[in-house]
Amino acid sequence: MPSYDRYLATRHFGSLDGLRFLCIGAVIWHHAPLSLEMADLSILFVRGHVGVDFFFVLSGFLITTLLLREEAAKGRFSLRGFYWRRALRILPAYYLVVGLAAFNAIVLNGRSEDIALVPYYIFFLSNFLTEHIGLLDPTWSLSVEEQYYLIWPALLLLLPRRWLPTLLLGLIALHLTVFLGLFDRIGITAIEAGPLRIGLGDATPAIFMGSLAAIALNSRAGFGRIAPL
Repeated sequence: MPSYDRYLATRHFGSLDGLRFLCIGAVIWHHAPLSLEMADLSILFVRGHVGVDFFFVLSGFLITTLLLREEAAKGRFSLRGFYWRRALRILPAYYLVVGLAAFNAIVLNGRSEDIALVPYYIFFLSNFLTEHIGLLDPTWSLSVEEQYYLIWPALLLLLPRRWLPTLLLGLIALHLTVFLGLFDRIGITAIEAGPLRIGLGDATPAIFMGSLAAIALNSRAGFGRIAPL
């Protein structure tokens, strides 16, 4: 079992790379037509969104851990620095892809109705869309990530640390109550919930579970309780 001090000194969690590989494989298989033709195996792979959920858990864990490590080293993490690093890493390639897809759909294929969808991609709100431009439907997950990047670091910086586990548990419980309990009880299907389910429901518990794990492992007491598991 790794020691707490060794855990704090870890800069790269190599064991997570293998899990990423499995998740990528599940997602690719989920979208591959071949999986639908293999009736005896498809049941194992058609739920590729489980891989996406695990990516959100990893994202919540790694981003929160990164911020907490910076705070431990410098006394306070920099919101400006965090946002700048994320922007440099994501925005150039993202807007290039969105621009090319929009040009292809609107200009080359004459889909003028898609113009109304463009602002959702510009402002990372495509997770609230139920229809997409061309091949841009996977951008919903990146929109969730960007919304998390915008809100969570600010909460981590501004709120008392002792409040955060309760906040995260409350958000997870709210998701389970509303999206898995209340909607089912009153007969609202996932399709009928539409943008509300897609925008707020699918990724919320996973990304907050990862954040919660990072906060718990960051304390010696929390690490001592979780590490043996």
